[in-house]
Amino acid sequence: MLGRDHRRISINLGDGNCEWTAPIRQPPTEIDFHKTLIAGYPSGDTRMAWTQFEALAGLPTQNDFDRLYNGYTNSPFIKSNYPHPAGVWSWANDADQVVLTIQYIRRSLVEYSDIMSYIDAPAEYSDKKNNLESNYGVRSSLDAFYAWRDVHVLSEIYFYGWVIDFWMEKGLLRDPYTHAIIDKDYWALWQKPQPIENQKDKCQICHRTKSPKNPWIQLEVSCKAVPAHVAHGDSEGACADADSAYKTATVMDSSLVHDHGSTTDPRCQQVTYGCEPAILVSADKLRDNTDGPQETELIGEYLITNANVADYVIDREAWPCIWEELIIRNKGPATFKDRQIEEDPNFSSFMLDEMIYEIDRMVTKYSGSEWADDNNAERLVTLLSEHLAALQDELDEVNSGKRTLTTKDIYGPYEKRPEPDDRTLLMKKLRRRVKANGRRKSIN
Repeated sequence: MLGRDHRRISINLGDGNCEWTAPIRQPPTEIDFHKTLIAGYPSGDTRMAWTQFEALAGLPTQNDFDRLYNGYTNSPFIKSNYPHPAGVWSWANDADQVVLTIQYIRRSLVEYSDIMSYIDAPAEYSDKKNNLESNYGVRSSLDAFYAWRDVHVLSEIYFYGWVIDFWMEKGLLRDPYTHAIIDKDYWALWQKPQPIENQKDKCQICHRTKSPKNPWIQLEVSCKAVPAHVAHGDSEGACADADSAYKTATVMDSSLVHDHGSTTDPRCQQVTYGCEPAILVSADKLRDNTDGPQETELIGEYLITNANVADYVIDREAWPCIWEELIIRNKGPATFKDRQIEEDPNFSSFMLDEMIYEIDRMVTKYSGSEWADDNNAERLVTLLSEHLAALQDELDEVNSGKRTLTTKDIYGPYEKRPEPDDRTLLMKKLRRRVKANGRRKSIN
């Protein structure tokens, strides 16, 4: 049996010192590891969390899609963005417990939109991070990227809270926009939407939200999915064309729930301890110079309570050093720090208002009396309240004119993006000229 002396990662050098080295990629198959599902909204911050698990335990993590396409491995850690459409339940009944990562919504939206074409880290961690820009966060066309982002980021604000609600409520199925309880058939339209095959297969629907400032949202779906959406209360076509009866009607549960016996994800029963998170891990605390070591300690404490994993966890005295190796010295897999994109876009006041609505909704919900004895709810409210204050500060800066929005910033899908200034147009021309010259040289 392998044990602590056979570690291939995070060597304890004594006196609080350590060394991060490449992890074993194939865990021993003869050990029935306690398996942790590390879940969260898709962004680079989730990546920061699972690298801590790897470094502390010396054992690898497997991606949910990797598990789906390349098959099962005995990795004790499984990372997934489920129920977000960017995630897939591929682990069947292999997971024992869930750890939920909580990220700052504002940064997560930027991260997610930047890494849509993200490629996972190479199998050999000793490989140098050459060509990282081509693999992590590069956009081929800014104009196309901005157009895509304006359409999709608004929906992602609601999906951010939807992911958190799913795990906090032990797999309860909800509409991501109205938060109403729905059945598994309607849930499937959101969790695993039918792919839009081509332009002819792209149709619009109008869907309600609970937001007071954005009560409807216009969505693009496969035309094949339109009848199912309409059957659950959506309006076919653009929101501007929806009739007044639709816009004023109250959504009844009967239109959302066709099967009242299927309002919880049945796969949660396959997780040994259910879908309720064992702990919440804050990506913001991990990256903080003051709180970071304590967040790593939280993960370490969780790991040493788990049978068949505890023996692999590096000694407690080295835990602060593990945090320094990964966060300060940037060892390990590529994270947000490695991305070569310079811009950090602002958000319009409309988009900030929607983020504030979504975060305030969850703070109010998880502060309620029914969550009074839930430690995870208490921590979630604390974390989200900090995020809420930061969002309000940014909104105040936008409204006061302290933050001036430009063409590169993030707007709602119905807001007019300002025209590029002369300097931006000049830089675009220069970039095109440099690219054209590069092509000529390669031909010659």
